[in-house]
Formats: sequence, C-alpha cells, structure tokens
Amino acid sequence: MEVMRGKKPAPPLENWWRLFVDGLKLFVVGIIYALPVILLVIVLIGGSILLLMNPDTLMKGLGTMFAGIIVIIVVAVLISLISTMGNVRLSRTNSMAEAFNFGAIFERIGRIGWGSYFISLLIMNIIIGLS
Repeated sequence: MEVMRGKKPAPPLENWWRLFVDGLKLFVVGIIYALPVILLVIVLIGGSILLLMNPDTLMKGLGTMFAGIIVIIVVAVLISLISTMGNVRLSRTNSMAEAFNFGAIFERIGRIGWGSYFISLLIMNIIIGLS
C-alpha cells in the first residue's frame, strides 16, 4: 500500500504492524470484490456439474459450463478493473468506504480512459506473469 500511496522512492520495510493491518484491509476489500465471481462460479459451474452427472444432459452440461466460464471470465476482468482502482483509493485515503466509492472510481477511470486503463493493466499483468 505504501507504493500505491505514491511514496517515492519506495519506502523501507518499517512499521511492520501498520503494514500487516494494511495488508488485512487489502485482503478484506479483495474478498468483497471477489464475491460476485465466487457466487457465479458456484451457480454456473455447480449447475453444469449437476447436468454432467446425468448421461441424458451431458451435452447441455458441457455447453452450460463453457458459457459459464466465458461469463465468469468477463465478469472477473471487469471487477478486476474496478477493484484495482478501489485498492488505490483505499491506499491513498486509508478508508475502506472509499474502496467502494464507485462514483469516484468510475470518474477516475473515465479521466484515464477505459481503453488506456485496460491496456496498461493488461501489460502490467503480462509483465508480472512473465517474471
């Protein structure tokens, strides 16, 4: 969170208790943002698995699972765009309520530009994945 607060140069690892509490805050915010995706996985994939258990509905289950995976991926990408900015807002304001201030989040992303924002996060994730 110290880096997201914009401290330059990168701060030393001091004040371990504050860093631990900041990490817990980020974890809680991340879980809350992940709840819609978790619920979609339970409903869509769970329903598909029930269809796969019956030989008569095997193909329906495979189709439902494929469509469900596509929906889950799209929702997860959209939520990750919003949650990243929410994490930055949490870091800068130190307020968990600001992590869910969707009006301010959408306003900031709008100023950056949705396309530019998406491409920059995509490039960042590719670099992190390659490292």
